[in-house]
Parts: sequence; C-alpha cells; structure tokens
Amino acid sequence: VFFEGSKTFVYTHNHIYSFGENFTLKKISENTVYNIFSYLGDDKFACSLYNYQEKRSFYSVISSDGDTLVPYVTTIYREYSEPMFMAHIKNDEFIVFYLKDKKLLANTYNSSGETIVDKFVVYDADNEVIKDLTFSVNGNKVMFGWSGKQNGEYDFDIYCVSYDIDLLTDIKKSQSTNIVTEYKLEQNYPNPFNPSTTIKYSIPVVGNENIRSVQLTIYDVLGREVATLVNKEQKPGNYEVTFDASNLSSGIYYYQLKSGSFVESKKMVLLR
Repeated sequence: VFFEGSKTFVYTHNHIYSFGENFTLKKISENTVYNIFSYLGDDKFACSLYNYQEKRSFYSVISSDGDTLVPYVTTIYREYSEPMFMAHIKNDEFIVFYLKDKKLLANTYNSSGETIVDKFVVYDADNEVIKDLTFSVNGNKVMFGWSGKQNGEYDFDIYCVSYDIDLLTDIKKSQSTNIVTEYKLEQNYPNPFNPSTTIKYSIPVVGNENIRSVQLTIYDVLGREVATLVNKEQKPGNYEVTFDASNLSSGIYYYQLKSGSFVESKKMVLLR
C-alpha cells in the first residue's frame, strides 16, 4: 500500500488499484505489473525483474496504469541468492541496496532513469555472512541494516551503518566521481622524473569508518625504505603528494600505499 496526499495505491494480484478520497476506487491498471518495490510520487513506481539465465536484475519505472515509462533504469549482475533491497529514499529517487563481490553497495536512481550515485560502498563484507538487507531514512540520515551469522536457534548478529543522505541523493551523474568508493593508487607523474614527481591516491568511504590510517612509503630496488610521504589518519577523499628525490641517485624506486587491508605498490624511475 502506498500513499500520496488523498491518493492511495494498492498493489495486489499483479495490478495497481488507485483510490481517491474516502478510499473511492478510481481505476485498475490495464497492464499486468510485477515486483513493485517503491512508490516514487507523481503516479510512478519502481519495480524489479530477475533474469535467471543471464543472472542479472533489471529495474524499471512504470505508471499507475502499468505502462512502462523507463524500461531499463539499470542492470545489475548478481546471483539470485545474493540479497538485495530496493526502496524509495526521497523525492522521486530510489536506492538499490545489494551484495556484490563481497561488498554491500548502494545505487541511487531517479524516476527519469538517471543515475544519481553508482556503487556507493556501504560496507566491505569480506567473507562475512550477509542477508536480510534493509534501509530506512530518518531526517538527514540513511540507516542501512542487515543480519549476519546465526547464534543459537533464534539469535542473529545484526549490523547497521548510517550516512548523511546527501551522500546518496541530489548528486548528478557527472558528479558521482566525487564520492570515492574504492582505494586507488595512480601512476606518478611525470615518470621518469627529475627531481620531483606527484603521486595521487584515493581513500574510500568504507562502512562507518570516517577516518582511516594511511601510509605512503618510498622504497629502493633492494626494498629499503628511503622516504615516508604520508603516515597519518585521513578522511575519505582524493589526495596528492609531491616526492622530492633531490638527495637520491638515479634508478628505479617503488612507492607503496597501505591502509587497513589494502596494499598496492607502483614503480617509478628517477632519471638525472
């Protein structure tokens, strides 16, 4: 059952029943409708279908008549057994919350089919048991929740994390790269260099950790540490540092980024 002002919509038996004031039946959708998840306002609904052969979910927007307004908002490849939850978040936007590649991800779309946020990392699940996904909105916060492994006959581990709603809404697709969703260590520039070069890296939002310990270290070809560029806690975001090798001899060097369980190294050449 969905409400908007004096309007009420009831989804049952694969049809949408539209009611006006005093619960007066106005119309029944002419077309058969499957798997409605959310009401988006303005007589629009978000629904989902799963292709078992291709192992992917399709998300579309339909009208209260059952007409397809946006045939494929997006496609997400996932096993049917992998948990997924889809619901309205605000205005005409909805979130698809799902498990993929050991990560809990959230995609936000609007009723026109535009991507607002893509693959926002809610939680790095690693090898944990994940099921029963859900989320809710409270003021300016979005609370994501899920259950984990079973402890005893009736007890389960329950987890939840919250984010500011603005991280997941009101951001145009062209701006979605401002939200860092994964670790990234870029190739230094220039390379080869003499005597200085710039190294860029990204620290993502992961779970409810807003500050992460970060180390960026330089090594020579023998594995000896020759410089520490970063060794502190940093907030999620994009960073760049300058490495000055004025006191080093020509040769091959390596720079390594470490944060939590993430470790990545790249090669650079000092050429005088």
